Amino acid sequence: MAGPGGGPPRKSHTKSRKGCKTCKKRHIRCDEQFPQCRNCTKHNCRCDYMDMPAAGEDRLMGSQPPDLLMSPDLQHRLDKWRITGESPLAELQVGDTIYWTRFSTIDLRLIHHIVTLSTDMYRRGYSTCTVWGLKMDSLISVALSHDFTMSALLALSASHLAWQTKNADTDNLAYHHRGVALKGLHEAIGMFSRENSEAILATSIMLSWQSTDWRGWASLQQGISTVLSAMRQWLHESDLAKYLESQRAMARARIAAPPALSHSQLAIPHEDMRRLEQITTAIHNLRLRLPASGELVEHAGQLVEYLQDLQRDLHLQAPDQAFARLQPLRDLIFWLPAQILRSSESDLAPLALLSHLYATALATEPLFPEIGGAYLGSMSVASLENVHEVLRARRATQPHDTGVQVALSLIEIPVQILTSYRLRQRHNSHTTSQEVGLYRYSPQGSPFMTSHMPLSSSTSDTSTPPVYTNSPLHAPSHQGGLSIPNSAYFQAALGPSSELRREPSFPSIARANSWSERRRMGSGSPQAMGMMYSSSASVQQPRSSHEMSVAGSKMDYFGQVQAPYNPYGSTDINARFVIPSQLST
Repeated sequence: MAGPGGGPPRKSHTKSRKGCKTCKKRHIRCDEQFPQCRNCTKHNCRCDYMDMPAAGEDRLMGSQPPDLLMSPDLQHRLDKWRITGESPLAELQVGDTIYWTRFSTIDLRLIHHIVTLSTDMYRRGYSTCTVWGLKMDSLISVALSHDFTMSALLALSASHLAWQTKNADTDNLAYHHRGVALKGLHEAIGMFSRENSEAILATSIMLSWQSTDWRGWASLQQGISTVLSAMRQWLHESDLAKYLESQRAMARARIAAPPALSHSQLAIPHEDMRRLEQITTAIHNLRLRLPASGELVEHAGQLVEYLQDLQRDLHLQAPDQAFARLQPLRDLIFWLPAQILRSSESDLAPLALLSHLYATALATEPLFPEIGGAYLGSMSVASLENVHEVLRARRATQPHDTGVQVALSLIEIPVQILTSYRLRQRHNSHTTSQEVGLYRYSPQGSPFMTSHMPLSSSTSDTSTPPVYTNSPLHAPSHQGGLSIPNSAYFQAALGPSSELRREPSFPSIARANSWSERRRMGSGSPQAMGMMYSSSASVQQPRSSHEMSVAGSKMDYFGQVQAPYNPYGSTDINARFVIPSQLST
């Protein structure tokens, strides 16, 4: 058709049927870009796309939201954070506020929870009294730069909230984020480099903390050892790598030799039995000194029952059974400190209980030699030492405080177990070869096992075994190429099908924040170090951890039916009213 005046025909154009309200009011074409169209970005206008759920989130909506201990006031602040991108936390100030607008309200609640929990423990001087406190700074910093690490952090936060609330939907939320993190971890390892090695370690640490089954935990530990070996040229630059190396060295020195017999043929040494009875009696006596009612008595009672159950059935078990028996103790070690160390209450009784909890880990570790005690002893020993140091420092500054004196007298048995643990560790470190393996039942499948994680060296043999069958504690020091087959465990962890539809990528944003400023990131080209990596294209990351849709049903990805929840909106969330002290975590 000719144009006006007989000119050339007008160029046809596609109308925007789903444009934002702002563009419709301005009578301009909307490009329909999430989370904010370009016209609104250009004119610094509020785009109503930000109020819409991300692609794939409608799959997870439902009438049973997770219990996130969220008051109406906190929900309002989180909604404002999501809309404006301005974080209410000074610790999470970023260079570009658009970074935060890509998260759902629920994700922001999880971030808010884990950051305030960590910050609160640090400000009150309790970070050293937990197994995770001193590492959270590095973990949060890495999460702000890598989406799959952020998913692991969200899962960790949801796991803690699920432990607090005993809410199945919150636990289901943690499971969802772990699945996203595992997929991202697998992809990152396929493109392993110096730049993403810290994120791989951070993600692996947080996922291993949340593992509830032996196969998953051992697979992650085995993979960590593989990555540490691949990082040997820049290992000194990584705080997380140093932490893991020291933990492994401590675990190696803890046991003088691998068990020569199968788990069903070994007997528990008399000294280990005596130590177990000793800590059981000590916790029982502590319980008698605590107030008759309250959560401290309840937790002390749980510990006593746990230890008595172990003593009734002390025959050594297969690794999967042994790990399952350690799981209740693992949960207490990770989550109990933040639960009982509250600013409004005296900390003497909680510190005394924590010292007994960590001593329980030291006493229990030798009972499970086939799985190395799941690192419970090596994780807890420093925390026990720090609790003791806190009380000793308190006595030095408050010499006439009878409460401090009583607390120190109550932890004499835990200190004795600590001393014995350290002495045995020093003795074994002089007599044990560093190449001795501890685990004889390590699974071969691992999310770290990928065909694209090669190491090259001009001076070494390039042949390596296809699969590590050694202990996660004692992965071999690789002198040549690293080539491992695809992960059986990764597929098992995510269900029968993990094929995801790729959503358009959200542009990455450089973040400058107070967390990352406190840590030194390694730099340098992998090629300059003689490293050779696969040339796979970068994986497009979803706008948020929920922006993933699955071919078929949710069953395809998660391997189980998950209770849906609504990640957005104030009116759809089931707010739980709690006391202010609970909201601080």
